[in-house]
Amino acid sequence: MRSKHIKVLISTLCLICLTVLLGVAAACGGEPAALSYTGQTLTAGTVGEAYTASVATASGAAEGAEITYALKDGSTLPAGLTLSAAGEISGTPTASADGHKFTVVASSDGATSAEAEFTLTVSAAPVVAEGFVMEAEYADFSSAQTSAGSFSPLPFGSSDAASNGYYVKDLGHSGCTIIFRFTSDAADSTAVMTYRVRSCVSAPGTLSSDWFRISVNGTVQSYSSESLPTGGPDAAFVEFTLPVSVRSGENTITFALGDVTSNALQLNGDVAMPHFDYVSLDSSAELSWQTRSQNIDLQNGAIGVDVPVD
Repeated sequence: MRSKHIKVLISTLCLICLTVLLGVAAACGGEPAALSYTGQTLTAGTVGEAYTASVATASGAAEGAEITYALKDGSTLPAGLTLSAAGEISGTPTASADGHKFTVVASSDGATSAEAEFTLTVSAAPVVAEGFVMEAEYADFSSAQTSAGSFSPLPFGSSDAASNGYYVKDLGHSGCTIIFRFTSDAADSTAVMTYRVRSCVSAPGTLSSDWFRISVNGTVQSYSSESLPTGGPDAAFVEFTLPVSVRSGENTITFALGDVTSNALQLNGDVAMPHFDYVSLDSSAELSWQTRSQNIDLQNGAIGVDVPVD
């Protein structure tokens, strides 16, 4: 009988100990909590402009416990940006980045860390043309033709690499001409013209007077051949300069295509105009020009062109 009471007592004590141990385990947290963390696409930035964004969106930490953030080994932010332990991205981007992906690890005491992938795009800095500038999209295309033989689709493209955000593209065929007309209040024989273009194909090219002809007030300009880097939608535009003489009154600058040559840019087997951004003039005279606003209405987002259609 006594033995039976002892067994019951031992069983009761074991049950009490087990209960206490379970309580202690629960008080200590037991299995660590798992953080919840989801990535996203962040607001885009711009080269040269201060940028801030937060990736501090993890949850699930124990009460009172902080969550810290760090880049996963091997992950990087776009150049010029840093990530703080509080999950704040800040800095001034120094280079463009298209859909840059990186992984952030969220950690907290007493919890299992979690990671999430984020995407950030940094656009190139807007191009600001200085001086007297004639944007190519507002030029005269009455003697122009697209490489497809008509103006459908319209020969305008948009790019952060272009001044004003727009440029002229897809022009071609021998005789195709872009015309810039402007007025000067005085003659200036020491003016300097700058034209900004890029290759229209995914290959380098050479600008030379045998196929890319530049005229000022009807006088063909001679110039040394110029190299164009490989073109493409994200390629940079290149500036070239040429000394010119401006006369008092009306002036005309034309860029015309000659026949196909071995070093000419080509589309569809025919000579092609480089992508054209703008023409600017550095002159002591007062210059002005009337834009052909019917070509492209930037403010209202409408694109149209007043040229013959073949």
